[in-house]
Amino acid sequence: MLSITTQSQGQITNCPAKLSLGIEGFLGPSYRIELVPGTCSVKYLYNPETFVSSKGTTQKIIQIPTERWSIFAESLNRANVWSWKTNYNNPKVFDGTVWDVTIEWGNQKATARGKNAYPPQSEFVVFEKAIGILIGEDKMTEPAVAPDRR
Repeated sequence: MLSITTQSQGQITNCPAKLSLGIEGFLGPSYRIELVPGTCSVKYLYNPETFVSSKGTTQKIIQIPTERWSIFAESLNRANVWSWKTNYNNPKVFDGTVWDVTIEWGNQKATARGKNAYPPQSEFVVFEKAIGILIGEDKMTEPAVAPDRR
């Protein structure tokens, strides 16, 4: 269980040591969020039509208040992120949605990725909502785990 305030080399930390996550697809909105090294801010990349490496992607740095980090930490626990498998893959779908997450926070680490497959829907939905709250967008544009995408 992650606690928002952890001891790391004698310092109190209110945000992860490492955070990189994204949900992207050929068609539809895609985003990537990465912790800015040495800060509790994130770099947010968003493309309303396709992958964030494509034309039309916007980028901004978002300073995350401690309260939102706290909510995010609680949501990671509720989503059971620390117990997710490393890989989720649906070999029957060639194009579609890819996602990944790498988090190191205190003594907790999680690395998971997927191609058209996800952890249990109830957990992934909590995770997606937590991302929206973290970056100050309570409603993300479109959940990756719509019933027809499972």
